[in-house]
Amino acid sequence: MLALLALVGVALAGCRTGGGDLPRTADPAAAALGQGVPAQPKEALLAALEEAPAEGLARIVFYRRAVPFLQGLSPDVIVNGLRVGTLEMGSGFVRLAKPGGYEIFSTHDPETVVSLSLAPGETRYVKLGPALQGLGFRLSAEEVPERLARPELRDLDLSRKHLGA
Repeated sequence: MLALLALVGVALAGCRTGGGDLPRTADPAAAALGQGVPAQPKEALLAALEEAPAEGLARIVFYRRAVPFLQGLSPDVIVNGLRVGTLEMGSGFVRLAKPGGYEIFSTHDPETVVSLSLAPGETRYVKLGPALQGLGFRLSAEEVPERLARPELRDLDLSRKHLGA
């Protein structure tokens, strides 16, 4: 029943997960992030964070903790108009990025936009989490400080285990 309600909520909220009908842009900074690469296993995600980004590049870490009542949703992450990946419950991925400005949002909440300005060597963290809007919840993007993001990233798989994932 919960899964059915979540699917109805997705349809009503206008969530698009296919990515084919999303706006595209010729923005070279966003194109450097890559499109549609799957989420990384937690070990690969954490290992990638231990190494510095390649010279002249920055890094954006995208993740989503487990939220039981929104488990049926798998929103895409859009950066400067390009789909760079999909976040399922308890997943994450890292993307290298050229220095510059980025606008990030979830297809489940395109009105909540995170604006970042990246410098070379910098790492920023963006989490998709539940936000109450109107009469329902959406998975919205928010920037998270490193001191809060790192512990959440270490516990991504644990947040799935207590839900039987």
